[in-house]
Amino acid sequence: MPLAASAFIIGGLASMGMPGLSGFVAEFPVFLGLWQKQPAAAVAAALGIVITAAYILLVARRVFFGPISDRYAQTVTGISVRDKAALLILMSVLIGMGVYPDGIASLMESGVQPVLRVLGF
Repeated sequence: MPLAASAFIIGGLASMGMPGLSGFVAEFPVFLGLWQKQPAAAVAAALGIVITAAYILLVARRVFFGPISDRYAQTVTGISVRDKAALLILMSVLIGMGVYPDGIASLMESGVQPVLRVLGF
């Protein structure tokens, strides 16, 4: 199931905030602001990214690249065409938002500005 493995890995990398994926657009400004005010907290958060990378890659290795148990060998089948289409769409969105974040930035900014005004920024 190479497509399922690819989608899982891309989703995991996006959740870590890796550059070129949608999570980076969300996490990078937070880390920059945190680094300016609380460098120790930024380092702790960066450590969280490393831990996340480790467990996502460990799970991917065990689930998609490890041996399959005899108990499940007969019941595990490939994914359907509809599932493949959904995975391709979701991966495209994760990559597209990471490569071209301006498409969603205006929507985020319109929601953030009122909150910043309330907070006095």
